[in-house]
Amino acid sequence: MSSIPEGFRPSDMPSPFVVENGPLYYKVEDGFLLMGFRVETRHTNAAGGLHGGMLMTLIDMQLNSALNYQLDTAQFIPTVAVTVDFIAPAVVGDWVQGRTEVLKRGRSTVFTDCRIIKHDRTLVARGSGIFKVANRPDNENDTLDPRKLFA
Repeated sequence: MSSIPEGFRPSDMPSPFVVENGPLYYKVEDGFLLMGFRVETRHTNAAGGLHGGMLMTLIDMQLNSALNYQLDTAQFIPTVAVTVDFIAPAVVGDWVQGRTEVLKRGRSTVFTDCRIIKHDRTLVARGSGIFKVANRPDNENDTLDPRKLFA
């Protein structure tokens, strides 16, 4: 397997699902949290491409993790809805990574958008998500420590 791109570090996600299906890696670049992984055979579908379920896992984790990072919080943020547009395939050996933008924060929901690209900058997918967030001014009741997740 090829190496992990420079600057990416293994994430320490507290999700048993991600642990079993990862590994996912992260890095901070220009104030944005990027997440990615190298496509392995176990991540593929019957046609040999990246399985949509694994791509959706990356999108959900990318949206949620970046949201925690950009809002400087560390709470469990439930996903209300995620929409995915599959644009181009990725295959074994490809590095895929995402970047998220927070579009709008309301009192209890946040709207997000992300793009998943391959190492050659080919757009693989676009995802948008709506997340339920606590409406509080501080992090005193956060259940996760962002310094541990994205240090």
